[in-house]
Amino acid sequence: MFCSNSFSKDSTSSVKQFLVQYFEACKLEGYILLQDPLCDFYEALGVGSDDGDILDIDSLLQLSPTISRDCQMNQQEMKNESEANCNDMRHEKIPLSAQRERTGKLRLKDFAGYLHLPIEIAAKKLNICPTVMKKVCRRDGLLRWPYRKIKSIKRKISKREKSLSSSDVEERASAKAEIANLEEELAKNFEAFVS
Repeated sequence: MFCSNSFSKDSTSSVKQFLVQYFEACKLEGYILLQDPLCDFYEALGVGSDDGDILDIDSLLQLSPTISRDCQMNQQEMKNESEANCNDMRHEKIPLSAQRERTGKLRLKDFAGYLHLPIEIAAKKLNICPTVMKKVCRRDGLLRWPYRKIKSIKRKISKREKSLSSSDVEERASAKAEIANLEEELAKNFEAFVS
C-alpha cells in the first residue's frame, strides 16, 4: 500500500494529506491506529520546517476520532481483561489443606506421562511444585527423576539406528542387538511408573 514516493520535494501539507489518506485506508482494512510514544519528539523535529508549515501530529492523529476512540477502547478492554484474569487466578487459589491432600494422594504412576520432560516443566504441567514431585518420587522409592537417563538412552538408540542401514551384516546385527538392550533398559525406567 505504501508507495515509494520521495517526499523530499513535497510540502508538509502534501505529506500530511498522504498520511491522512494512508491512515484512512488502513482503517478501512481493519487496522487499529496506536499513538506513537515518540510523537512529541517527532513534532519537535517538525517545528521550523522549510515551508513554514508546522506539522501538527496531534491534529493528524485526531482527524479520525473513531480510530483513536477504538484504540483507547481496545487498550482499556485489554487492561480490564488482564486485571480480570489476575483476579480470577486469585479467586481460584486452592486452600493449603486441599493442596496437601491432593499431593498426599499422588503416586509415581501419576507422573508416567511426563517422564520425557524435565522435572520443572512436568511439575508446571501438573500444577504442583518440583519439590513435591521429588518428595513423591523419593517416598515411592525413586531417587532421581528419569528425564536425563531416558533422554540419554533415546539418543543412543537414535545413533545406533543409523547403523541399521549399513551394508555390513555384522554391524547391522550388532546395532539391532544393542538397540534391543537399550529399549529394554528404557522399559525398565518406565516400569516404576506403571506399577
